[in-house]
Amino acid sequence: EGRTEVTMQIYPLATSTIDWGDGTVEQKPFTSGARLTLNHTYPTAGDYVISIEVEGGKTLILGDGGSNNGVFGYGATPSTNRLLRKAELGVGVKVERYVFYKQSELTTVTIPNDTKWEYVDGLFTFCYSLKCVVVPDGVTMIPADTFCSADCLESILLPDSVTSIGDGAFGDCDSLISITISDKVEEIGWNVFYGCDNLTVYCSESSIV
Repeated sequence: EGRTEVTMQIYPLATSTIDWGDGTVEQKPFTSGARLTLNHTYPTAGDYVISIEVEGGKTLILGDGGSNNGVFGYGATPSTNRLLRKAELGVGVKVERYVFYKQSELTTVTIPNDTKWEYVDGLFTFCYSLKCVVVPDGVTMIPADTFCSADCLESILLPDSVTSIGDGAFGDCDSLISITISDKVEEIGWNVFYGCDNLTVYCSESSIV
């Protein structure tokens, strides 16, 4: 969209190296309790691959500390702007709520099984272009509004470890065609599938659904 300045917020639990994908590499020392707001200006607008490596394989937390404004954006501060096309989470990544909020051009997310995923309300809210997500094994909760208004989401694979689905988790997912809910789901919130007019839910007769 012609903009060249990007921003993201991270919390690495060790010294981190950021490769901005244009030949620029910078290292950020670890400061206990300090979230980093990273800014970079590209020479020209275009598609770039940004990678982050944390020393010693320590945890990288993607999150804004609860401001609910998202983590990635254009300009001087993270915002609700479109920035990401694809995201691949590596080993040892922890995601917090609203990390991908309003990343409306995000189409693909790769999430490894060891990703720490708890209380991630609104994680993919308004990700209008997201088409398919495989929730990692071991996740027990799909929090409120996790996929709300992900209009292009066609399929979602939930692991058997899921026991709770929060309010509006799949609300207004217009393109969602089918989902399988296992008998291990013990709690389901309000309006979980509100507006999912084309959806077929597969479950057993004994399911809470």
